[in-house]
Parts: sequence; structure tokens; C-alpha cells
Amino acid sequence: METFYFVFGVLSVVFIIFMVFIILGMVKIKNLSMSVENYRMEFDNLYREIDQRERSIRRILEDHSRDVTMVERTLFSKIERDCADTKSYVDSRIDKSLSNISKDK
Repeated sequence: METFYFVFGVLSVVFIIFMVFIILGMVKIKNLSMSVENYRMEFDNLYREIDQRERSIRRILEDHSRDVTMVERTLFSKIERDCADTKSYVDSRIDKSLSNISKDK
């Protein structure tokens, strides 16, 4: 009977130690699960922030592209007007010179 109590006591101690390790393992697993969840949430937030910044940059680039296109069109129309004015002025000067030459003859 004495050996029975001794074996029962040893098995009880082993069982208690085993349960402590199981509980510690479960606590570690829970902590790791929470860490993984926190990292996942941080990654989601980072992806969302990156996406927002990308959209913002694209919007800014589109605005600048529109501004450049508008300036380009304005400059081209001014150049075309200036060319037309210059051509008209040269034509009028040539016509006037021809008119003066034909009057002199």
C-alpha cells in the first residue's frame, strides 16, 4: 500500500508538472496568436495607407498633367497666332513694296 501511495504521489507530481507545461504552452500560443493578429492589422493599415498615398500621388500627377497640357495648348495657340500675325505682316509689307515698285514704273 505504501508503494501505491508513493507511485500515486509521483504520478500526481508528474501530472501537475505536465498540466503546468500545457497551460504555459497554451498561454504562449494565445500570446503568439495575439501578436500575429496585431501584425496582420498593422500590415492591413500599412497597405491601406500605401494605397491612399498612391491615390493621392496619382491625383497630384493627373492635376499636374492637366496643367501642363493646358499650358502646352496655350503656348501652341499663341505660337500659331504669332506665326499668323508675322505671316500677315510680311505679306502686307511685300504687297506694299510691290505696290511701291509698280507705282515707280
